[in-house]
Amino acid sequence: MSVAVQVEAEDLGDAGIVVRVLGHSTFLRLPKLLDALEALEALPCDRVVRLELGGLRHVDHACAAALEGWAAGRGNSARARARAGAGAGAG
Repeated sequence: MSVAVQVEAEDLGDAGIVVRVLGHSTFLRLPKLLDALEALEALPCDRVVRLELGGLRHVDHACAAALEGWAAGRGNSARARARAGAGAGAG
């Protein structure tokens, strides 16, 4: 797996949209994460979005706050599912 943070979106039709965050999400990667989250603003607001964080190997406080803020901005249409990876931790 790449060290850099990656954000992927998959449209599952009626089941909603899955957004996966993968890699190492630290303050050094925060600009890339913020750019990816900004691009996701184009997702339809009436669709359920599931945020999957299981592919993260590490997430620090700044990136966790960015992810929480994005999910909160989506309102009830975003559901976070965090299954921490083997080496994940909040720092």
